[in-house]
Amino acid sequence: MTKTHTNQPSRLELIEAILVRVATQQEVNTAAIAGLTVKQEVNTNALSDLTTKLDNLSDNVNELTENTNRVLSRSAVLDDVLLELRDSHEQHQQNFLDINVLLTQLCTVWKLFFYSF
Repeated sequence: MTKTHTNQPSRLELIEAILVRVATQQEVNTAAIAGLTVKQEVNTNALSDLTTKLDNLSDNVNELTENTNRVLSRSAVLDDVLLELRDSHEQHQQNFLDINVLLTQLCTVWKLFFYSF
């Protein structure tokens, strides 16, 4: 470095020093940008994988919802069938009791009829 009479670097030396610092910083920035580009690519791939997994999860939830709706519909039908069976059973039971009463009355009438002779 050439020094002026005040022991100060010359303007040319200052410019050269600035250019060296700028070149060094540019190399650092270029390396940082390359690292960020790699990280961005990794993140993009991870985001793509997550999107695929989210789509699969959404499909699974939709399928589960459809299955649940189908099961609930079948359950409602079975509940109706059970209610009909219970009502029918109660009606048959009542009919049986009515028939039993009628048969008892008929037997009483027959006994009276046969004992009257």
